[in-house]
Amino acid sequence: MLSKSAISARSRLARYPPRLRRRKVPLPQHHPPLVADGALSDATYQSQILNPCQQRAFPVNDAPPKRGSLASVLGALQRQNLTQLADAFIAWTALMEDESQLGHRSAIEEARALRATTVSEIVRSLDPILNPGVDEARGVAITKMHMQLSPLHALVDEFGIRNQHVRVLMGMYILKRARHDVPFCISDYETMIRCAGSAGSLLAAKHFFRESAYRGRAGWRTPRTWKEFIKARFLTEPTYYQYDLSRIAFRPRDLHRIYTPLPTDVVKVLDRMEYSANILSPLPWNRVPGQPDGDVRRQLRKRVGYKSYMAHWRRARAFGIPMDEEFLSTSMIAFARSGSQYAIKTLILRDFYDIECVERHPSYSVEVSGGRDLSARSMVRPTGRLLDAIADAFGSMGKIEASVKIIQLMATKYNVLIPASTWSKILHWAYHYSTGPAAFAHKLQTVMPQPLVTAEVVLWVWRTMTSDAYGVEPSFDDWYVYARVLAKTNALRGATDALRQHMVPEFRRLDAEYRAAVLDELMVNDTHAFPADASHARRRAEARKDHARFCIARCLHLMLRASSLDRVHRRGYVARAVLPALVEEFGEFLPREVQYRTAQGRVAFERPGVIRRHDRAEGWRSTVPIKLAYHMLTPDDGFPGGDEPVDGLLAVPEKDWPDAEQLRILDRQRRPKSRTTFLGRPPLPPARLPIDERTDPRAVTSRDYKLKHSGIEWFRMLERELLL
Repeated sequence: MLSKSAISARSRLARYPPRLRRRKVPLPQHHPPLVADGALSDATYQSQILNPCQQRAFPVNDAPPKRGSLASVLGALQRQNLTQLADAFIAWTALMEDESQLGHRSAIEEARALRATTVSEIVRSLDPILNPGVDEARGVAITKMHMQLSPLHALVDEFGIRNQHVRVLMGMYILKRARHDVPFCISDYETMIRCAGSAGSLLAAKHFFRESAYRGRAGWRTPRTWKEFIKARFLTEPTYYQYDLSRIAFRPRDLHRIYTPLPTDVVKVLDRMEYSANILSPLPWNRVPGQPDGDVRRQLRKRVGYKSYMAHWRRARAFGIPMDEEFLSTSMIAFARSGSQYAIKTLILRDFYDIECVERHPSYSVEVSGGRDLSARSMVRPTGRLLDAIADAFGSMGKIEASVKIIQLMATKYNVLIPASTWSKILHWAYHYSTGPAAFAHKLQTVMPQPLVTAEVVLWVWRTMTSDAYGVEPSFDDWYVYARVLAKTNALRGATDALRQHMVPEFRRLDAEYRAAVLDELMVNDTHAFPADASHARRRAEARKDHARFCIARCLHLMLRASSLDRVHRRGYVARAVLPALVEEFGEFLPREVQYRTAQGRVAFERPGVIRRHDRAEGWRSTVPIKLAYHMLTPDDGFPGGDEPVDGLLAVPEKDWPDAEQLRILDRQRRPKSRTTFLGRPPLPPARLPIDERTDPRAVTSRDYKLKHSGIEWFRMLERELLL
């Protein structure tokens, strides 16, 4: 918080502008500034205050601070406007980085002159975990399919990370470099670690954690500092892995170790699958920024050694970190990132809860028993957070049945209500491992044998969570998983009912919220009152609506595809009546060109009245860099090659390992339409100008009107935004 000396006796930090109706006379021309260090001058502050005779229904900002200035950052901080604060902070730090700008030197001097309390308030207000509203698409998993079919592609970069989080992290780096001679407090370093985790940068998380020790704050570290570092280092929070489970799903290829090797034929098949997926992918998705040939999951896969979580676990015990329920939950997920299920079962479940989980082979039956009696005040007594961690840890390794049985045992033993989020995680993990590539890869590995997760397992989880015993109300994403499973199993009636009764009504509700947000933004823009708030609310509703539309369109695509691949459906009633009725009922969610197969051939038709949501772009591209597998090495690469490992290769640094040859591919990709960031003001004619056939924007389409008023183009843009 700001110091008390920085707050004026007449003004309050959390109220902007001041409520003038309490004063009978205007404010004096000279009064103390709101913020310390001379951030806002008297003239700047006076320009933002209305006289009583000018007061309106909306607060008016006649002279907003200059973009990229410290005044804009502190002004947003005073109003507690986190959206404007993030944008102003990014612009301010970008000015400090760009030496060609005129205000570069003054921006650095302002940053160095700021008090530590003011800097701490700025940094903590940008916390992505405590202030999730900064992310416009919070809770939405933007996948590689979104990059080709949804306007949500504009919110992430080529690595799949939110652009906002990346820019805030770069701003933290710049601010730290500008104040290199002034150390931050330990809570600021914790916030920077969380910013690094939300930006998917494991190196940045380690950098800020190490920096806190170099700056003389090692003795100030708390257990909270260590926990935040572990969460960011091993991507245990949904915000850190961008709500996309495929980014942190355990790969069977990582089970190939020196002491527990996979068969050579299995390794070759898994490598061929990975190289084929790499050739088809046009983006370095889930790769390390700055190192596109390194997958993020390679930095999480080590079971032993200095970088493994086992070493971090031992350090935590040596440092005296309290082994409470929060730390055990984080440790479970961190162990699961490297597939260390034995460590989870022994070091956590058995040592702290006396729970034994035994898997019988070859029947793959799971037996869970035990349970230690814990007092209500015990530090390790399970809560919903621990149940979420169990679902995430065992689910990421494909242990669906084990996760369900352990959660049910803990809920019964310790009288804990199973949260809906826990069932949702189990459902989503079950669906992930029931898909083709993941299911096939886990079927091949022999180190960690487990039953194959099929669509029946997903439906079993669905029936369990929606039964009377648990009574979970499924979310929109849960219905999305359920409809996809039914579509892939050719249960068209159930999938259609899920769309008609649950998903489409939810889309209607989100569409109504979006239209109301558009109207609010237009009204605020017309009054000159802080449009950033209304624009952010509109973009947040816009992201939810686009995600819902994408999910419905994806379900319809799977239904048409599954029916086209089924010979019985191609010949029978489904192709003759069901699919045409499906296209007619849900036509607004289908693309402009619709295709499906019947017994007589392929049906393809185009609907000219439907807006085109994406274009086709054809061009040459290079494949994403990827490291060569050992069995692919040849003597020309400087290695002996062959199928058997060589001890000398263990000492080869990863950066010196040869890459696969990059191919040039003539590719044709879909490019989704992008949305408008700001709608602006309606360009209506002046009030004195009579609206007739010549000036009415709804009736006039002449070129002269477009050039003079730009009215037609603006209304066409608004129509496109509402229909997109």
